[in-house]
Amino acid sequence: MIHSEYENVLQALVRPLRQQMREVGMTQGQLADQIGYDRSTVCRALSGRVLPSRQVIERIVQALDVDADRTRHRWAHADAIRRRTRRVQATGGPPRDLQSYSDLLRALRDLMRRSGLSQREIAQRSGRLPRATLGAMLRGERSCRRDVVILIVQSCGMTGDHLLAWESIWSRFGAPHQAERHRRRRMGMDQRRYAEYGL
Repeated sequence: MIHSEYENVLQALVRPLRQQMREVGMTQGQLADQIGYDRSTVCRALSGRVLPSRQVIERIVQALDVDADRTRHRWAHADAIRRRTRRVQATGGPPRDLQSYSDLLRALRDLMRRSGLSQREIAQRSGRLPRATLGAMLRGERSCRRDVVILIVQSCGMTGDHLLAWESIWSRFGAPHQAERHRRRRMGMDQRRYAEYGL
C-alpha cells in the first residue's frame, strides 16, 4: 500500500506541472534552460517516478507560475511517504528493488533468516499450514497466498506499516502470479477433459 500511495502522490505532484507546461507550450528543454538545470534533471523531476529535490520543484514552480503552496504541500506529502517507506525497509519491510514474484519469495526467505525462524516454526504458529506446503510456496512450486505472506511477516514480528508494505508487494507480484497459475491449471484441466471425451 505504501508503494502505490507514494506513486499516486508523485503523480499528483507532477501532473499539474506537466499540464501547465502543455498550456503555455513549453518543452522540457526550454524549462531546463529557464531554471538552470539540465534537461535530464527536468525530465526525471516530471516523470512521476522519483521525488525531485525541493530546489528543483521550487524553480519549476516559479518558472511555470503554478500554485506554490499546493505544490509544496504535495512535495512534503510525497517526501513524508518516501521517508516512511525507507524507515520500513530499513527495519524489516520489503526491499525496494523487488521486480518479480521470485524476488518476493527471496525477500520472504531473507526475512525469515534474519528473524531466525524456520519453516517448521512458522508452520507450527499457523496451526493449519503444513511445513511441506510452506516450503513448496517459498521455493515457488506452489503459489504463495496472501494469508501465508501475512503469516510469515507477522511471525517475523512485523506489524503496522511493515505489514502493509508486505501486503502491497504481494498484491503487486503475488496476486498476478496466483491468478496466472490458476488460469494455467484450469486450461490444463480443460485440455485433459477434451482429450478424455475426444473433443
